[in-house]
Amino acid sequence: MKFYLGIKFHNDLSNKDLIERICSIAEQQKHQIICDHRDLEEWGEISFSLKELMIKTFEFIENSDAVIIEFSESGVGLGIEAGFAVAKNIPVYVLLPKGRELSPTMQGICKKCFEYETDEDIQQMFRIIKTI
Repeated sequence: MKFYLGIKFHNDLSNKDLIERICSIAEQQKHQIICDHRDLEEWGEISFSLKELMIKTFEFIENSDAVIIEFSESGVGLGIEAGFAVAKNIPVYVLLPKGRELSPTMQGICKKCFEYETDEDIQQMFRIIKTI
């Protein structure tokens, strides 16, 4: 499967390891996964205007089988990405750290929410999505 990963990005790269972990787990299971910050912006080495970035993000989403929103933090951009996917009939799955609350809006549009604490939890999410 081909996934788009939406995650709140930090300019200081403080969540780079999390992004790499999720992408690595997906790729180990033979999925393709695209994350703007890793694949398009190359961790801040390349920059785009906000308009260009959103156009490219929407193209990535449209070419995906599903969208995964990692919800350690909420963000307007995550809502835009999820809403766009739903409008295009692309399923949205939420990856939620154990103990964190999911916003009512995201609850209303996601196909399924997966809580995680370990890499095995993330692996299990990808295995389940493949069967849905």
